[in-house]
Amino acid sequence: MLNLGRMAIILLLLLSVVYVCIYLSWRASLREQLAEDWVMKGRPGTREAWVEQRAAPKLRRINRWLIVTVYVLPITALGLFVYITN
Repeated sequence: MLNLGRMAIILLLLLSVVYVCIYLSWRASLREQLAEDWVMKGRPGTREAWVEQRAAPKLRRINRWLIVTVYVLPITALGLFVYITN
């Protein structure tokens, strides 16, 4: 049982690293895309405010989707695997 706890902690740490890397990568590409859109739309207002306003809803959706795919699915699959093999 102790080994299962250690494995769970290591798994959560590894999944957290994966989550942070993917989130930061997607956030950077989204901001870059929005900055290009800002230039194409005739530069309304300040760039940072415009990008922030448009990025916030998309980042919330990405955040929810990443939590499900990075944390919930692997942990559920591992639990199902352990349950079926035992």
